[in-house]
Amino acid sequence: MPNIPSVITRSVLFSTSLLMLLVLYTLQVQAATFTVNSIGDDVDMSIDGTCDTGMLVGGQPECTLRAAVQEANATPVLDDIVFNITENCVNNICTINVTTAAGGFIPDILTPVNIDGSTQPGNAAVCTTDIPDRPAYRIVVHGDAIDIGLRLELGSDGSSIRGLNMRNFFNAIAIVRSDNNSIECNFIGSDENGTLAGPGNVQNGIILGCDSSGNVIGGASFADGNLLSANGVDGVQFFAGFDCAPTAGNVPRLNSVLGNFIGTQKDGISALGNVFDGIAFFGGDGAEDNFVGVLQNGVTINGNVIGANGAAGIFIDSQEGNSNGTDNTLIMGNYLGTDRTGTVDLGNAFGGVDIFTGTNNIIGGTLPGATNIFAFNSEGVFISDPVAFGNRIQRNNMYQNTGLGIDLVISGEDPDGQNANDPDDSDTGANGLQNFPEITSATQDASMVTINYSVPSVDLPLSIEFYQADLDNQEGQGFITEDSYTTPGTAMVIFPDSMIDLDAVIVATATDANGNTSEFSSSVNVVFLDLLFRDGYEQ
Repeated sequence: MPNIPSVITRSVLFSTSLLMLLVLYTLQVQAATFTVNSIGDDVDMSIDGTCDTGMLVGGQPECTLRAAVQEANATPVLDDIVFNITENCVNNICTINVTTAAGGFIPDILTPVNIDGSTQPGNAAVCTTDIPDRPAYRIVVHGDAIDIGLRLELGSDGSSIRGLNMRNFFNAIAIVRSDNNSIECNFIGSDENGTLAGPGNVQNGIILGCDSSGNVIGGASFADGNLLSANGVDGVQFFAGFDCAPTAGNVPRLNSVLGNFIGTQKDGISALGNVFDGIAFFGGDGAEDNFVGVLQNGVTINGNVIGANGAAGIFIDSQEGNSNGTDNTLIMGNYLGTDRTGTVDLGNAFGGVDIFTGTNNIIGGTLPGATNIFAFNSEGVFISDPVAFGNRIQRNNMYQNTGLGIDLVISGEDPDGQNANDPDDSDTGANGLQNFPEITSATQDASMVTINYSVPSVDLPLSIEFYQADLDNQEGQGFITEDSYTTPGTAMVIFPDSMIDLDAVIVATATDANGNTSEFSSSVNVVFLDLLFRDGYEQ
């Protein structure tokens, strides 16, 4: 028979060992806070739950940003990286110079972490105020133009990066195979004051790749917005051309970019453009189901200011030669080529929105605040490929663009002016070259306006939108009303004259059941039938 005391002893020892393992495991999975207290870039001395490079700062163990990321990667739970740097800052600006020659790249972030530069003493206002009102950023992360600054990788879901000025990296922030992260209240590409190039990042401010979803760049509050300017390629880039092995997916989807200034200085009225696009979607099969100016719920709108960029405000495409495109992008409430007042010329060099290959993208909408403003660009919306179809352009304000408000190109990649309607709308091209309405008369009698029109199309019904034209009479500056065109022949729409200005000029668009929106129609002046009433109206 076994010795009873021996069995009891072994049982007690086993229980004690199990308890110790549980305690150790609990300690390992507890969330930790790592406080960066140094502008240095040294690595962590040992991964042991304590951020410590082996050096001292002010008599305390040195914790660098690099070392804090290393320690945070060692725990599977959401950690915090905060800042309290008291030495070697200049005028309260603490610049962390990340040098690949010294310590290699900052490690990819592999577990959830909140990195919050606004925790640096005196820096809180960078995440509590609107972009134009922010003071100089006190935490600057400055690269050597070789690699990505901070990369959220597989396993980092639910992280946040906020309150930092990031500049002179290859890409400042990358989100790859990582979901539900927030990037908010940062200055990316500019200097700490948001007025000059920082210098900008060599490629992009923020890049998203592989199956990254649910990420929010900016946010619903003005305090959440990022400044994304002076970057060598794009402010924000969705790139479906990453090598995503070992994961299979390569389509960034269900991400949102809202409330940011992209291509301006922090005042939102002075140019500091990105070299190419404000926001770009391209590569591979193209991105899908993303949101610009609105959260993923499709309702919470906080438009971006996207101006002064060297190419398009928003560029939508896929890999060159790929018949698939960027699909189902919802674009709402943005200021494309102008500031929040709609008066300052911040025109993008190309279109406010350029679609080369992409289907079922929606620009504008009927919700309050969904209207995009397009001003001072080359074109408002430019669509140039026959495989780009179903792109709905609805209730936007377009004015003082040098080209057309909406330009559907028959072939090629250059603007081609207004296309002539064909008899049955049977041709093909961008958005199916949907025919525009032909307005035969617009008259004002007493307090009502009557418009007679037709659309040479057999593909009915059509949704017709009427606008008051801009000063150049070529694009719709203000939505008036809509009509459903269901029967071939002349149709009539009537609305109160209070909905237009005196001597208004009317243009219109047609959208078919598949979401193909036409170019703007030729313009027609509203004619007063009662000249005595017109005299009274002018008084």
